[in-house]
Amino acid sequence: MLGIPPARLWLEALPGGKPHLPDHPGLFFNLSHSGDWIVLATASHGQVGVDIETIDSTFPAMEIAEEFFLEEERRWIRKGADSTLRFFQLWTAKEALMKATGEGMSLPPDQILITTSRDRLLTATNLRTGRAHELLTETAAPAGMALCTVFLTDGE
Repeated sequence: MLGIPPARLWLEALPGGKPHLPDHPGLFFNLSHSGDWIVLATASHGQVGVDIETIDSTFPAMEIAEEFFLEEERRWIRKGADSTLRFFQLWTAKEALMKATGEGMSLPPDQILITTSRDRLLTATNLRTGRAHELLTETAAPAGMALCTVFLTDGE
């Protein structure tokens, strides 16, 4: 994308730990990995966050959701035929927003509201700021994976 050898790239961490390329302020990126998969998201109009997770059917999804998710999110998880899949869809959306903002876990999952419509995720709202962000969920993700990307516009 930049037309230069990778060895010439300089990475630094922003205050929250998010990596960035200080010599290329117009290129934003984020990485995630799970199992044998890695995903890289890039953007040119603002920060980006991405998360991919392996869906583990033995994971205590509802127990974790009770601690970290909002009531309406827990209701949405319970409505679906596959509650574990729905948990990971919500989790990847929350983590993608945490990573996009650079706040990481200092923005707790219960301070992010994921709005849904039927089986689709629509927005992630940072309840601290009130800002809602569209979600890009990847339905073509490998079987057994959940993937979500959040793009922020400049100034957010």
